[in-house]
Amino acid sequence: MRTSFVTLLFSVFLSTSALAVDVVKKSSSGICHDTSSNWYEKTKNFTAYATMEACVDSGGRAPRNYTGTKPKDNLPQGERYDRDAWEHWVDDDNDCQNTRAEVLISHSATPVLYNNIIKRCYVTRGKWYGVYSGEYYYDDDDLDIDHIVPLAYAHAHGGDKWSAAQKRAFANDMDNLLPVSASLNRQKSAKGPTDWMPPYQPYRCEYLGEFDGIMKKYSLEYFPHELRVINKMKSACNM
Repeated sequence: MRTSFVTLLFSVFLSTSALAVDVVKKSSSGICHDTSSNWYEKTKNFTAYATMEACVDSGGRAPRNYTGTKPKDNLPQGERYDRDAWEHWVDDDNDCQNTRAEVLISHSATPVLYNNIIKRCYVTRGKWYGVYSGEYYYDDDDLDIDHIVPLAYAHAHGGDKWSAAQKRAFANDMDNLLPVSASLNRQKSAKGPTDWMPPYQPYRCEYLGEFDGIMKKYSLEYFPHELRVINKMKSACNM
């Protein structure tokens, strides 16, 4: 009974029409509408974002003649999210295996195969359980290495103030990395739990706990309206 309740609750949370907050709506044409837009109520098919900035950073654009506060207009130059500033897939121990390879090696249920049996730098084959899909994968080309808390999400929730070294450490933290279906990783993009949850429902509560744990580890803060939803989801998971 509890499992059914959690599943139902998460389904409700993932339906943006059920969110009791004013989200920014990115339409199917890529236009970001906040409540100041005349098209806000008319936009029914959309992806929800917490802020106009997050919507624009995802590839959207503000409506023509937008009268609201433009993203980052009042912030110093350089604070806009730049993925290149979060150096990732590094090789700190100089063994030729970067972070991606090390994640694939540590998560494989069988010994991995390499593109070169002598250098052993790049992983090509293994057996990986995709927790987002509930399926196994055997070819590294089918996998992305997902940041549980996405880099852009961390940036928007306090990471924008970090030094280059802090961003580098976060981007390569093994606690925040999972080998997952490439298509699901791209579907997730920079979304947090209030906007996206793994389609494999038995993993959702564990995912929420891992996401929340990384947020706490790095002292990142949810937006107030996100925190209200997150707390309800945690309660449903008995966390």
